[in-house]
Amino acid sequence: MNSRLSDPEVLKSDSMYRFNVSNCTINNNILSSKDALLDFGEINYQNFSVSLNKVHIIDNTLELGTIYQMKLNCKEFIISDSQVLRNTGQFALLEPASSDESNPLNFYIYRSQFVSNFARADAMIQLTSNSALRTYNSRFIENFSLGRGSVVFADYQLVYALFDTCDFIRNYAY
Repeated sequence: MNSRLSDPEVLKSDSMYRFNVSNCTINNNILSSKDALLDFGEINYQNFSVSLNKVHIIDNTLELGTIYQMKLNCKEFIISDSQVLRNTGQFALLEPASSDESNPLNFYIYRSQFVSNFARADAMIQLTSNSALRTYNSRFIENFSLGRGSVVFADYQLVYALFDTCDFIRNYAY
């Protein structure tokens, strides 16, 4: 993994906890089991915020797993100004730790590009109960899966997905 971390941070201010990562590249990794490259698990805290800025995920192979596994409920999980290029395996699986409607998993994507990714059986981004995806000014180009949507698959109840000012070019699912 090639990475340039500008001080990954966990900051506490006014009862808000923040985890920030910037300028990082995750490149040429292989996972053969049902694991995640980045696992955020079992966190259920309304004042927790994750920000990943300029995190580039390139040429990784995940046989059964996902790049981001999110088993958490938090104020916000933000990915911005990032690139996801030529990966095999699911990009994000949103599985909130709690079904408490007052604290959903809020996932935001801003100004990011997803190009030539193969998600395998499910869509690149899968949402389950009590999760919300909001995507702005992003591009999805030539991504595919074997079923259940090429880019997003929203499953179960209390699921919300919004794409605003996004480009979708030649994405497909079988």
